[in-house]
Amino acid sequence: MLLAVLKGHTDTVIGSGFINDRTVISASKDGVINVWDWKLSTPLASCKTQSGSITNFMLLSNRDGFVVAMNSGSIMSYSLNKTTDGYEFIKNGDLKEESPVIGLNSFRGNNDLIIVTLLTGEVKLISRRSGQNLNTIQGCKNPYNFFIVTCIK
Repeated sequence: MLLAVLKGHTDTVIGSGFINDRTVISASKDGVINVWDWKLSTPLASCKTQSGSITNFMLLSNRDGFVVAMNSGSIMSYSLNKTTDGYEFIKNGDLKEESPVIGLNSFRGNNDLIIVTLLTGEVKLISRRSGQNLNTIQGCKNPYNFFIVTCIK
């Protein structure tokens, strides 16, 4: 059963997630991030990135922020602040990779460490808060799985 239709993006939606029972966040190739009240089918806030098309989206496990990767190689971290009028987007950091980002992941419960998978086969473990690259693995056929297995060992 269809519960709601959320109209507001002009290109493919890359990712979405529930902030709470009533609020959804979505990111699209159009470079726009929207926060929605899905019961009213209306946007509560919207943010247009200046760095191009969004290729990856990751909602943080505590649901108070998110990370997006752009086709330009930029990785941007945002916090969400609930206001009386809706939500405010606070940009926390901006990293630049030389290669396109093909994946963003994190460890469950950790809102600082980001696993960044690059088209080159590199996988990087990056601190979201400091922007520091903590580890890089190169030449992976399946970079994400290789990185997880390596970290567990």
